[in-house]
Amino acid sequence: MNFADIEHEIKDFYERLWSDPGKIGRSGQGLFLGWHYGFYEKGIKNLSEAMINMIDYIDRLLELNDKMVMNILDVGSGVGSTLMHLAKKHPNCLFDGITLANNELKIAEFLKKENSIENIRFKQGSYMNSGFSDNYFDRIFALESAIYAPNKKDFLKEMYGLLKPNGKLVIIDTFTKKYILNPLTVNINNYLHQRKCTKGNLANYYVGIDDFITYLKSVKFKEINVNDIVDSGNVKKYHIYGFLIYRLFPYLSSRLGQIREKRNSLKYEFLYPFAFFSFFVYRALLIFGSKPRYYSITAIKK
Repeated sequence: MNFADIEHEIKDFYERLWSDPGKIGRSGQGLFLGWHYGFYEKGIKNLSEAMINMIDYIDRLLELNDKMVMNILDVGSGVGSTLMHLAKKHPNCLFDGITLANNELKIAEFLKKENSIENIRFKQGSYMNSGFSDNYFDRIFALESAIYAPNKKDFLKEMYGLLKPNGKLVIIDTFTKKYILNPLTVNINNYLHQRKCTKGNLANYYVGIDDFITYLKSVKFKEINVNDIVDSGNVKKYHIYGFLIYRLFPYLSSRLGQIREKRNSLKYEFLYPFAFFSFFVYRALLIFGSKPRYYSITAIKK
């Protein structure tokens, strides 16, 4: 499994999720709050407020300085909502966003234009090989996007290279406590995702927090700070499990659609309910079995 294999899956999922970018034009000039779990603190009453507060939390972690021009990169910027909120707060900073999905890029460009935000640039591409110059960014953040890196250590190497000396990396994401990898689950994973990969490939993709910290250190990041923001009460555990289950429906539909193209239609229609149920149960068991946790991570390039 190479970068292109796993990234094709992610791109396909988000292209299908935002399958009609044109309909965003009917929603007016309001910015999306984003698609994440939110950040609860005292005074935050609901998920909408928590989602806005998550952006403020990222802002605090980034320690942006408006007295000087700073270059900030959002890796996995999606439809650009988080980046646009930050850009409006910090007009003297320059922001870049990179996303795999073309439909997300279209929405981001539309929202940028409708909200008259000038200090952002969006591009379509892979953050594993971003094309940006080395030592260019003062800050880089990844909100629920580092999890998609096909190889977590190579992802951190890329981020380290892009940062200026003393630049800061901020990651907020879920990490599994343990992911079950054996011949059976590897074969089911391959069939479900319509791909071919080895146990070693998947081990680079499904990485727990301890391994991720080890990679940060091996890449030479310093001042590594890790916070479990579920234990702290800032993120609701039921949001994590609920969202992971919810997203299985469009995800499995996408995968089964690919399988349908390779199978007899009548046979597929007969087996579809069983296949969908089996895939759903399998993925749900892995989610609960791997006990995903949610962390905020900061690190400095020295």
